[in-house]
Amino acid sequence: MSEASNVALAFRDLRDAFEELSSGSVSPVAVRRNFTTFVDLSQKLTSYMRKEYGEKKGQTWVASDFDGWNDVTELFKAIRTDDQHERPISILVNETHYLRISEDTPDELAVSGTWSFSFDDQHLDTPRDDIIFELQDPQTGQPSGQRVTPTRVEYEFHLLPSSKKVEALLTKLGDRNVRSLSEKCFEVLSNYYQYYEDQVQQESPWPRSGGPIPGQEGP
Repeated sequence: MSEASNVALAFRDLRDAFEELSSGSVSPVAVRRNFTTFVDLSQKLTSYMRKEYGEKKGQTWVASDFDGWNDVTELFKAIRTDDQHERPISILVNETHYLRISEDTPDELAVSGTWSFSFDDQHLDTPRDDIIFELQDPQTGQPSGQRVTPTRVEYEFHLLPSSKKVEALLTKLGDRNVRSLSEKCFEVLSNYYQYYEDQVQQESPWPRSGGPIPGQEGP
């Protein structure tokens, strides 16, 4: 929008938080911090819209008029409510190691697991490095002491459910990855922001639902 807008500034902050979260960092503390910021800003956007729309149009902003809300945005509302009133957002780290099966083939074996929850993990700058792979001794069937280095290690950061409602929504969505969930949420909020801009630019002789009728007092 051409003129100064708190909503535009808030949306840019939201976009910056999303880009930071999507940067590929494998630092648990950075991912958790950026996800928490994104969740908070995703809910603040409507608050700024209500205030600014009233100032610019003299009418009430009704977020429910936007028809793009879905289970993902419902999840983010629930996450923020829990973060504000129940307990801080926490994440779990899912780790996948890829191992070459033999020197004669490019095929790999993927070994995946999720860390047991720990409050200390929420503040780690780098992932834990305590998984060791060893070749098996063909004679004894026991570890040989010869370590195998993975060809690569991939990390996913999953949301630790903070309530039964959040757990139910995560199960329904079939996704717990904070990055992919944020991508889906940001897509909706981008459309929501564009919808807001369109409504601000639109000149309508009648107020939107919830707005006062010219010449009459509001409820």
